Order: sequence, then structure tokens, then C-alpha cells
Amino acid sequence: MENAGVALDKWTLAEGHETSVTVNIISTFLLAVLLLPKMSNSAKIYGIVPHVVIVSSGAAFMLDKGALERIEGDVFGGMDDKEKSDMTQRYICKFF
Repeated sequence: MENAGVALDKWTLAEGHETSVTVNIISTFLLAVLLLPKMSNSAKIYGIVPHVVIVSSGAAFMLDKGALERIEGDVFGGMDDKEKSDMTQRYICKFF
């Protein structure tokens, strides 16, 4: 089971992408891909069907309606653009 998530109110960069994109999407799926050889080997040895479960939060459903649709072209590129990213609207959360 994989579980990672972050919702930030300020734009920051991690591994070349906006931090929430890196943590919530890219790193989570890269880890899943890295697990595939081990899972395939375990399936052969033990005669099982392994599964990857990715747990997420409901924060994505709080996204400002239409925010992704306003990004022209590459969605990751649009989310990585500091000048066009309104982090207070990306995740409508109260930060204390």
C-alpha cells in the first residue's frame, strides 16, 4: 500500500516540479513502477496475484472548479508555472 500526500499553500519546487505534483503524483507512481519487478517475482514464487493500492485524500475534489481546464497544453507544465499557479485555489484548505 502506498500513501503520500501534501497540500501546500505556497508554491515550492521539488525534483523539478511543483512540490505537490512531485509528492502526490510523480513519486507515488514511480514507486509503484519500481515495485513491479518484485511483485512479478513474488507472483511466480508464491502463485499469487499481487496488487498495488494507492491511498489518496479527498483534497483533489476540493480543487477550484475549472482550475485544470484553464491550463493550456501540458497540465504538469501548467502546474509547474509559478507565475500562473494560485496555490490558495489549487487546494481550497484553511491553513493555520
